[in-house]
Amino acid sequence: MEKYLGLLGWRVADKVTGFTGIVEHVGVDLYGCVQAVVKCPITFDKETGAQKMGESAWFDIGRLERIGKERIMEPISPRLRDDISPSGPADKPIK
Repeated sequence: MEKYLGLLGWRVADKVTGFTGIVEHVGVDLYGCVQAVVKCPITFDKETGAQKMGESAWFDIGRLERIGKERIMEPISPRLRDDISPSGPADKPIK
């Protein structure tokens, strides 16, 4: 599983469709298929200049190919895993 989690934060391309974006989620479904959510970057409307949120799509890991030499964004440190909750990092009181 660690090798799949290693894709988090990397720009990838789907070998079948050419869809490109950044891996923001890796998950395993009920039947053991490992899939990733790939998010396109924000785009700008040429007429209004307004930002438009990029699309996201699920892909089987085997269809994805890493692009580039560096991660776009580093995932949360493994040392902080105790702070992770289903809704995000837990709010803990300051000592």
